[in-house]
Amino acid sequence: MQEHLVTASGSLISWTALNMHDDTFDNVRQFQFVQDAPGRAQLRIVPTCAFSDADQQRLLSRLERKFDGQLHIELERCLDIPLSPRGKAIYVDQRIREAGPGEPASDETDPEPGGRQA
Repeated sequence: MQEHLVTASGSLISWTALNMHDDTFDNVRQFQFVQDAPGRAQLRIVPTCAFSDADQQRLLSRLERKFDGQLHIELERCLDIPLSPRGKAIYVDQRIREAGPGEPASDETDPEPGGRQA
């Protein structure tokens, strides 16, 4: 699941499907999606000095259209996005844990049936 985003319905979206051959990511030096729950993700960007509110609006509206309501995106501007230990960009920082046999798919589980704390 490493290079995929997970929609609210559980469908997987490959980060390569987000490769837009237009001006969507203009004035963005680096970007990375971070996801810890299905249906929502954070988009971290390192903007250029020319990045404007219009660039942000264009970026978010095009992603919303592409995700068709299945993935809510929050934008965070950063000074830097660390590379992998091998010096490569990490486009999706997927933090949703894959389920093993008989386990729920997310780290957001109830500690006891009924959601009561022990």
